[in-house]
Amino acid sequence: MSQRTVTLSPDRTLLFVTSEYNEEIRLVLRSFSGATWNSQRRVWSLPARHSAALLERLAPFDFLVDSEVASAAAPPAAGPSIESAVESVGEPAPLSVSEVTARVGMAIAERFPQAMWVTGELSSFDKGTLRRHLFFELVEKAPGQDEIASRLSAVIFHQQRVIIEERLSRAAQPLELRDGLNVLVHGRLDFYPRTGRLQLIIDNVDPFFTLGDLARRRQEILDRLAREGILQRNLSLPWPVLPLRIGLITGAESDALHDFLQTLRQSGYGFEVQHYPAAVQGPRLEPEMLGALEFFASRAHALDLVAIIRGGGPRSDLAWFDNLKVARMVATLPVKVVVGIGHERDRSVLDEVAESEKTPTALAEMLVNRVAAAESTLDALAQRLIQRTRQRLLLESERHRHQGRRLWAGARQSLEHSRVLIESQYVVAVRQTWTSRVQIERGHLDQLARQIRPPRLRLLLAKVHTSHQERHRKLLHRPPRLLDQGRFRLDSARSRLLALDPARVLARGYAVVRNQEGLLVKHPGAAPLGSPISIRLASGELGARVETHRLGVDPRLTDAPDDSREVDR
Repeated sequence: MSQRTVTLSPDRTLLFVTSEYNEEIRLVLRSFSGATWNSQRRVWSLPARHSAALLERLAPFDFLVDSEVASAAAPPAAGPSIESAVESVGEPAPLSVSEVTARVGMAIAERFPQAMWVTGELSSFDKGTLRRHLFFELVEKAPGQDEIASRLSAVIFHQQRVIIEERLSRAAQPLELRDGLNVLVHGRLDFYPRTGRLQLIIDNVDPFFTLGDLARRRQEILDRLAREGILQRNLSLPWPVLPLRIGLITGAESDALHDFLQTLRQSGYGFEVQHYPAAVQGPRLEPEMLGALEFFASRAHALDLVAIIRGGGPRSDLAWFDNLKVARMVATLPVKVVVGIGHERDRSVLDEVAESEKTPTALAEMLVNRVAAAESTLDALAQRLIQRTRQRLLLESERHRHQGRRLWAGARQSLEHSRVLIESQYVVAVRQTWTSRVQIERGHLDQLARQIRPPRLRLLLAKVHTSHQERHRKLLHRPPRLLDQGRFRLDSARSRLLALDPARVLARGYAVVRNQEGLLVKHPGAAPLGSPISIRLASGELGARVETHRLGVDPRLTDAPDDSREVDR
């Protein structure tokens, strides 16, 4: 141990104190106003007027005191003093400010001789982060209220700040100190007499206490949402089939915004992103995030989902998302919410009430994959539809051909049957008619024979005989002519039927066009541009696609010509 001394300057105005480093001695010396430390000479200097108080405070530390210092500290031999005047009336002697602050310092040193652990909430911390030394306050709030019940000044000096920040950054869950965090700090109380300021000099911060408090507050919010019955409400909303219309909430011009949009653009899909800038950390997060959510809630009908993203950062930054109002708004939003807030291991309250991805890029890739999956599903359905349509067209074509053959065979059979029936009925009718006429005429002849005389009878008989011969001749020639006329009408009917046969129409170069619904195309509007069509030919079928429409065609060309008169007679 080096020698501890107290000496007086030659002009008897200053006291010089030398000692090895001792924290308690340093605190005592600093408690005197005007005390300064000379780093080159490694000696403390303070005004000589503090001689008596200094020797009293340094008595427990075994200092060698110069005789001049001792004499200067001795009370005057004669003459009344203020102390004696005060003591004469029964009151303690008055103290100077330095003596009061010295006693306060001694009382604090005696009551808090060692460093200790203190819990409290950081206040006024953020505004001093750009300074070399961190000066802030530890506050304690009344239970369940925001009103501060007690506060204590604190400081972290630069050298210790570097050590603490490095230790917090290397923790399993990196942590950054900020306003509003509950912390457990280690330090010692120090009273600075020059300003009369009591402060806690911090040399260590326990990250596990703060992380545990953040986890506790996060769980309290989740329990509150569960009691309200809305914890899983947004999670239960179905995923949109094609999540292309996205409402995006993140900071303006952030890396998270750039990475998210870049991933969507590179996919080649038609994503429509509406960005609403909002703070993703700090005290502005709550009002700006609520404003963004209200904005997208009013436009839910025009969105497929809402994305909330931010870049990486310490666990303490993530705690800004552990906000009851924001979580309640997300849980009750009428459109599905997805979050990607840049943490691989940590989860916030928003990760529990909405769909979650670890990073903004991972979230964008998930959306791209969902659109790609929907595209694959649509392609597969389209292929199945095309295959089913082709099968149905082939089936219908075969059915139509079969029905055509049956129709043609039935028509020929019916035509032949009708011809035979007509011929037989016609012959019978002619025979019946002329038999009846002959019988009538014979009756007339018999009646005339009874009425006329033989000469006239012979004449009349000759006439009748001649008439009968003429009629007999006509009867012999008329039925074949009638039969020929019947056959001619039958042949004409057969020719018209053959002319109307679809196969013969197709054989003459015409075609039957049907649209993709299988309906006949009689005008351009029945086959939209780009739609597939099938063309039935005389000996096969073609598949085609409509490339152009040409209106104003001669209406006489819209229907097939009537070939009913083109019959070989």
